[in-house]
Amino acid sequence: MLKNPLFLILALIAIIIVAIITFFLGGQRGDVPENEPAGDNEHMMEETGEMMAGDEMMDSGVAPQTYTVRITAGGFEPGTLTVRRGDTVIFRNNTSSPVWPASAVHPVHMAYPGSGIEKCGTTEAGNIFDACGGLEQSDTFSFQFGENGTWRYHNHLNPSMTGTIVVE
Repeated sequence: MLKNPLFLILALIAIIIVAIITFFLGGQRGDVPENEPAGDNEHMMEETGEMMAGDEMMDSGVAPQTYTVRITAGGFEPGTLTVRRGDTVIFRNNTSSPVWPASAVHPVHMAYPGSGIEKCGTTEAGNIFDACGGLEQSDTFSFQFGENGTWRYHNHLNPSMTGTIVVE
């Protein structure tokens, strides 16, 4: 069949790269299977009850809520959080090591619309899904989600630590 093992190895590497890219970018359009349960976020999230400036109502007529994702040695808790468009998520570092929550895909952070690591340190940094630096123990980063979809994110300092925010 194939007499050149190098060709076979290169083909396998290409397939693996395509699979990884598909995994990380596949969810950015908000495609969630209808038969997949939304999850029981009520027991996994901490609702702080804080309202955003002006207590604006989004399209649903419901005042935006604020949720907390705890960052622990085991990862992001909850791993998947479902919120409404306009809600704010606070990422709180509960570990003794620095963490850097940011939009997928590592290292460019561009899965969430308008985000990108190149905007860190600029006037646009406050508008992107990126902490733009490590959070020390008990530090927080908050982000208001204005785009519907399924948004994967990661810890830039430990890219295997990932989570998902579903915005409905």
